[in-house]
Amino acid sequence: MSCISIVGAAAVYDWAYTVDALPRFGDIVFIDQPCQKPLFGGCAINMAVGFARLGGFTPRLFYPVGNDFCYPPGQNPFEQQGVDCRQLVHVPDVPSGFAHLYMQPDGTTMCFAYPGASAVARYRQPAQLDDWVIVTPVLGDFCTDLLEQAVQQGKKVVFSGITGPALLSWLPAAAALFLNSHELHLLMQAGGFSGPAQLQAQYPDLLLFVTDGARGSTVWQQGFDTPVPVARPQQVTESTGAGDSFATGTVHALMRGSDPVTAAHFGAVVASFVVEQLGGQTGLPSAAMARDRFAQQFSHLLPRLH
Repeated sequence: MSCISIVGAAAVYDWAYTVDALPRFGDIVFIDQPCQKPLFGGCAINMAVGFARLGGFTPRLFYPVGNDFCYPPGQNPFEQQGVDCRQLVHVPDVPSGFAHLYMQPDGTTMCFAYPGASAVARYRQPAQLDDWVIVTPVLGDFCTDLLEQAVQQGKKVVFSGITGPALLSWLPAAAALFLNSHELHLLMQAGGFSGPAQLQAQYPDLLLFVTDGARGSTVWQQGFDTPVPVARPQQVTESTGAGDSFATGTVHALMRGSDPVTAAHFGAVVASFVVEQLGGQTGLPSAAMARDRFAQQFSHLLPRLH
């Protein structure tokens, strides 16, 4: 089975809360329900588990964890779901990163994160990376160590959620970018681009996928944009991990040979399952579940989905 390398360094655990509205300066905001225990999270981890659920490719996770992430052989929760965790870097004397997420009903989220192991970990040894490499969500030392090797090895590098000045020097190496509308704005400002068309005039082979919450997403190819609607979920609980799952489904379909627009529709379908339940991994679908919903909602594209 083919593999994909997923590189990240951020949270391992998410504490998720829902609120009626996010605070303004000086506000006191009440939490709707207490979070009794954290959920597994982190963008790269969400994507690795998503690839494992969809099947067809083995996700190899390059990620730092702290001294609180200790499991007996065979009991690693990510390995149990099909993620290859042999590339995890265990950092002694430091806890894993975690995040506290506060979400209002429209999905807008405020995140407070403790980096933990992700702030001090490095990956200095040679890495055997796969043909496709996803890097998310920040470019700290750990991710940069591996990104440099990916570029040297001529891999297809996909960035998800990384934006601003840190990304600019890596754009020539990027095969695809996944950004939300705010992250796109930051990249346009940092690079002095008037818009995505100018970005792609400079990097014509770059694929750009821009998400915009309930308004769907846009696929940019060689300066031309194609809107992609959201896929209808059975219910909406909260949106943690929706962007990660959209990128997961899209890259999965690209790797199987689908064109970018069809792949983005598949990404929208995968994301529609995640918003139905609490947490970025809880509702991730199998390929059969995703293809069935794809056939129900985007039947005209079914012949193009590989």
